[in-house]
This record gives sequence, structure tokens and C-alpha cells, in this order.
Amino acid sequence: MASSDNPFNDNPFAVGSSVTEDTSRPTGGGWAGAGNSSGAWGSSPPQTTYNNAVAAEDTPIVAPTTIPTSMGVIGSSSMNNKASSSSAREKDLDKREAALNRKEAELKRLETELRNNPGAARRKNWPIWCSIVHHNIKEDIPENLQWTMRTAYFAYLGLLVCLVWNFIGCCGAWITDGSIAAFLWGSLYVVGGVPGAWFLWYGRLYRAMMKDSAFGYGLFFLFFTSAHLIFTAWSAIAPPIINSWSHVGFWVGAQEVSQESSALAVLYYIGGGLWSAEFLWSFWSLKKVYWAFRGAGHSAGDVKRDAARNAVASSV
Repeated sequence: MASSDNPFNDNPFAVGSSVTEDTSRPTGGGWAGAGNSSGAWGSSPPQTTYNNAVAAEDTPIVAPTTIPTSMGVIGSSSMNNKASSSSAREKDLDKREAALNRKEAELKRLETELRNNPGAARRKNWPIWCSIVHHNIKEDIPENLQWTMRTAYFAYLGLLVCLVWNFIGCCGAWITDGSIAAFLWGSLYVVGGVPGAWFLWYGRLYRAMMKDSAFGYGLFFLFFTSAHLIFTAWSAIAPPIINSWSHVGFWVGAQEVSQESSALAVLYYIGGGLWSAEFLWSFWSLKKVYWAFRGAGHSAGDVKRDAARNAVASSV
């Protein structure tokens, strides 16, 4: 094989080969190849000049001096949103301030009314269908005394039921026997008993618990025992002494009314049961109130001192 046909003749690592320095290289320029020179390893790829790389690195980067239109629009819209939100917040604060000012003025007006008229805030709410007096155990009575107050309230409601039933029985006695006296006394018990019980013992107990007044407790004990308990016990028994037909009780129902009408006797028996239940519940309420009285640290001496203090205050 001819040496000219050997593809490895230009092998620089071959023995006897001579490497000749390429004098065509620039001394201060880039490393550019010599055209399309080829060797045993095939054609050498084109190379990027070193001068171009250095020139690209040395070129200064100039920031744009103008803001794009889209960025300007976004910035102005965000500023508008902030301005609108701040104005809405200010309006909300103004509304709240105005509401607080109105409430403050209302409170000042109420304080002035209470100062001039201490009972103005006690709105009348009882009974519901015809408000006559103020009654709110949950708000007026201390929490530890509310159940005791409710037992007395149930005793008062039981008295109303008994008085109404007693009036019905008296009306039946008037129709059956023509006893006009029983009807009149029964009417008097209803008309006088309902407000009388409120002002004599229930209202006094209500105010005594609300103000923690020993004198108020004393008045309650006086009227509750001397008026309410005695009247309920008398009505339950209904002894044939004074106007016995006006009390719908057991004695009259068993001995006298049953001889006139059995239906009327049933009314009297039921009335006697109602009066007996009212007496027992009222006696239990009295014990509860007495425990509350002693639990508050009051005694008979406190009642006397409060009575003397109230007498002096009223005289002055």
C-alpha cells in the first residue's frame, strides 16, 4: 500500500512524524482555524472567535429609560384601588363614630330621665295582656334567690286559680240555692284578693329580695302568715260559721251542698282540693323564703333596725 494512501500518515503521534507549528495563527487575535483543514480525525468544526466573546462581555447593559405602557396602567390602577379602599374605610369609620355619638346621646338622655324619675326604667310588663306592674325575676332578682322567688310566684298564681274556681262555685251556689251572699263574697274575693295579695305580700317580697331589705322580709312574713295562709286554710276547710257557702271547701261540700246538688258538691270538693294544695305550697314557699332571709345574714334585730330607720327617713 502506498504511503500516500495511508490515512494515518498525518498522525502526530506516529513515529517519525514531524509536527510543524502553524505559523498562520494570529499572535494577538483569536484562535481561528485554517479554513477547511482536515486530518485523520475528520474535519474540525468551526470555532467562535475569542475577540467576539470578549467584546460581548465588555458591552455595557443599558437600562430602559421609559416605562412600558402596560406597567404604567397597572401602577395607576393599583394606586386608584388603594385610594378607593382608604376612602371606603374612612366612610365606615365615620358611620361608626356617628353611631357611637348617637348611643352616647341616648345614654345621657336615659341617665337624665333616671335622675329625674328613678322609676322610669321599670317598664310595666305584667300581666302580658294588660301591663299593670313591672315583673322580671331573671333581671331584678339575684341568681341565688330566683328559685325562691319563683316558688312565691307560683303560690301567687295558685291563689289566682283558687279564687277563680271559688267564684265559679259561688255562682253555682247562687243558681242552685239562690244564695246571693255567696255570690257577692265570691266576687269580692276575686276583685280584692288578686291585687291585695300582690301589694300585701308578693310585691313586698319581690322588692325585699331585689334590694336585700330586712324590713321588706319582715312585712312579707307578717302579711303572708296573717292574711294568705289563714285565708287559704279557712277556704280549704270552709267551716259552717260565717258565710260558709262563699268558701268552696270540703266541709260545706260534704255536709250542706251535697244535699242540694251533687254537681255543685263536685265543684266544692275540687275547690277544697285546690285550696289544700295552695296552702301546702304556700307553707313550703314560706320556709324557702325564711331560709333565704337567714342565709342573707338577716335577723329579727335587723328588721327592727330597718323599721326604725325607715320611720326616721319618712318623718324627715
